[in-house]
Amino acid sequence: MIPYHGHHSAKHFIRNKPDRFGYKMWMMCSADGYPCNFSNYGGKDENRKLPLGPQVVMDMWQPVVNKYSRHIFDNFFTSYALMVDLTKQGFRACGTIRENRTGKCPLLPKKEIEKKERGSYDYRSDNMVLCARWNDNSIVTDASNYYGVSPIQKVNRWVKNEGKRRVEQPYLISMYNKGMGGVDVCDKMLSTYRPRMRSKKWWWNIFSQLLNLSIVASYRFYQHVNPDSRVTH
Repeated sequence: MIPYHGHHSAKHFIRNKPDRFGYKMWMMCSADGYPCNFSNYGGKDENRKLPLGPQVVMDMWQPVVNKYSRHIFDNFFTSYALMVDLTKQGFRACGTIRENRTGKCPLLPKKEIEKKERGSYDYRSDNMVLCARWNDNSIVTDASNYYGVSPIQKVNRWVKNEGKRRVEQPYLISMYNKGMGGVDVCDKMLSTYRPRMRSKKWWWNIFSQLLNLSIVASYRFYQHVNPDSRVTH
């Protein structure tokens, strides 16, 4: 979200965001927060051919050259149909997925998984997309067109009446956890030194956001080129 409290038709209100009022910006970032691509959301597009989440993913990936790099996204974007389309285009992807977007995948119901011990999982695959459901703090459902369940990982979890112990975790969920959070990292860096100026111009906040974004990108690029440097953001 780009903070903005004035009047404009593109302004949004999202209750659970740190900045609830402002312009909505879609972003694609690396795991360390480097901004790879972005697009401002102006509202409903009558020419859109796909649901909003998949359409954003397709638009964000237009400049991607290396299709063999992994791509992670959350359940707002993920759907079975999207995974099939990405498979046909050669993209490797993984993401959490909502119950009504699994393409009627016959996974065990959440209530049944909850009754099993922590670390229990169930999965199904049609040789193109794999969906897995895992019993963690809450039930986690992931879908991937590249990662599988094996090799099974071991993670530390607190188990009731037993204390901390190692439980099983499907491989695709482990890889999702390693790659997730890049947009949040970028957002945190953007909010640290956000330019502030009183102005009645609606475009100023977007302009200052782009300046701020270029600083974050420059810093991450500098860290990549100079891994031993102690220069801070």
